[in-house]
Amino acid sequence: MNARFDPARIGFRELEEDDLARMHHWLNQGEVLKWWGDRPVPMSHTIAEYRPRLNGKGNVLSLIVTYGGDPVGFVQRYFPRDHAEYWGKQNLPADTAGIDLFIGEPLYQHQGFGPLMIRRTLHNVVFADKGTNLCIIDPDPANTVAIRAYEKAGFRYLKTIEPPEHIDPAYLMTLHRDELNATEIIAATTHRSEGSQRPSRNRR
Repeated sequence: MNARFDPARIGFRELEEDDLARMHHWLNQGEVLKWWGDRPVPMSHTIAEYRPRLNGKGNVLSLIVTYGGDPVGFVQRYFPRDHAEYWGKQNLPADTAGIDLFIGEPLYQHQGFGPLMIRRTLHNVVFADKGTNLCIIDPDPANTVAIRAYEKAGFRYLKTIEPPEHIDPAYLMTLHRDELNATEIIAATTHRSEGSQRPSRNRR
């Protein structure tokens, strides 16, 4: 666990009207601009894309990620079965959900926050739905920083898909509900084992 961040302080809330300006800012800067889109977008585009999703509406659940109550990023959860135009050529189980996410605030980028945010998303959003047993994510194959974060969160590489099999090149990764639980048991066991072998220097 990254000692700088407390996972318990990571929260989620539905996208609201007041978030549209923030989303527009995030989508047009730095890492988010590079990997989420390929060119700056006007405010009208952001409104057209995200206003229909406000307050939990639509078939793509759109959430602001918070840390200590402050907005720091964005996550969307969808079901591939609802998006045949994008996922129709992939043989995915009916109980599959997909996520896309980004850290919008630069102070939280490249600081170890990503894997914590992803794990929290899996617990509090994806697998909070009892009908979901598999999660997929499909980063750009060139986005090695994101891929490493997903690996740290427990995702495993399945395959690389290219057009015309998929709309865009994608490094398809998966994580099953049981794998999420198993990795946490392993991490907890390792932590306890290391703690028993390495005495604390401060005994207060």
